[in-house]
Amino acid sequence: PVVVTGEKRLQDLINILARGFVEFANARTIDNSDPSSPPKHFEGWNDLMTGLLASMLKLLSSNSDVMLPYVAGLIPNFLVVCSVSSQPDDIPSQLLALQCLVAVTHLPSTQRICKAHKVTVTSGLGELMDHPSVILRRAAVHTRNVWFMLE
Repeated sequence: PVVVTGEKRLQDLINILARGFVEFANARTIDNSDPSSPPKHFEGWNDLMTGLLASMLKLLSSNSDVMLPYVAGLIPNFLVVCSVSSQPDDIPSQLLALQCLVAVTHLPSTQRICKAHKVTVTSGLGELMDHPSVILRRAAVHTRNVWFMLE
């Protein structure tokens, strides 16, 4: 709660959370043939990504004002998490990323941002329609429908 942490401290923590998520999402797309680039996966990567996404989902759902400055930068990275892999270990983080994409559309102040990303999101979710996981396919269809309905 804000009372315990203070407004400035809360903003600092959310900034770290958002930047950390973006760095981890982008690390998955880096070419591993370059020895200076970080590895795409390391022990515990999926657990860390799941924790970051669960934290963001909670913030998007309960305290939307603090996440507003980051929404435009987070949306493309949610798509990166969804589209990178068809490995079973990645399904929890992909499901959370889809839930975050839905939660973003329900924030009152993000309608303009969501409309700007609508085509990218709806087309980006298309590749999940062929995912081997039925649960992930259903979640992708739901998310895509939510984004199609944006006016």
